[in-house]
Amino acid sequence: MRFSPSGRRLAAAAGAHEVRILDADNLTLRHASPGHARPVKAMAWLDEERVVTGDYDGVVLLHRA
Repeated sequence: MRFSPSGRRLAAAAGAHEVRILDADNLTLRHASPGHARPVKAMAWLDEERVVTGDYDGVVLLHRA
């Protein structure tokens, strides 16, 4: 899990293959993005709207919140 730079959003790997973006205040789901074939190994916010993730196969994906 990673908080956005402002702390208003939370990115979390769910079910190992999906990334979910939540409002940090009330944990309301803002976005769910499947796409990784393997478990997510790393994630980082680029800015308040974009999260980059990487899995164990070396696949890197960009997610928009």
